[in-house]
Amino acid sequence: MSISICGNNFEGPYTSTDYLKRSAGVYVVLDKRSDGKWHVIDVGESTEVRDRVENHDRSSCWNRNREGTLGIGVLSARLQNLNL
Repeated sequence: MSISICGNNFEGPYTSTDYLKRSAGVYVVLDKRSDGKWHVIDVGESTEVRDRVENHDRSSCWNRNREGTLGIGVLSARLQNLNL
């Protein structure tokens, strides 16, 4: 499963951190709203994406501002030619 954001194919979106790897990468926090589309609500990068998302200082903000289901998309740091 993948989602294209700014020309980059992110793995996910995953609705459980159980699917996230403990590796470096860029992550996007997504909100699946009533229109059926995923909307970006936050972006970050980490040397250990799973640990960062599970212990993020803004997670309460994500939950407060979401309209639907939260998901996480991940772009592995080993990928090259990013369109950022």
